[in-house]
Amino acid sequence: GVNRVLATELPEGVTAQLRTDGQKAFVFLMNFTPKAQTVELGAAKFKNRLTDRDVSGQAKLGAFGCMILELRH
Repeated sequence: GVNRVLATELPEGVTAQLRTDGQKAFVFLMNFTPKAQTVELGAAKFKNRLTDRDVSGQAKLGAFGCMILELRH
């Protein structure tokens, strides 16, 4: 009964965790592999809180990279 954070299969070695402050939702994407990975984000739109850029479609994580994505409504 555990729901996925993103409606997609994550590449091996990549995790996605959801955190919320009660009003905003944040997805923490983490790549635990030594190679770059791409995560499909579906139709959801996000703001990368580390770069302040909009992200949609795909998120590209570098080797051992992470991304904090704020869900946009």
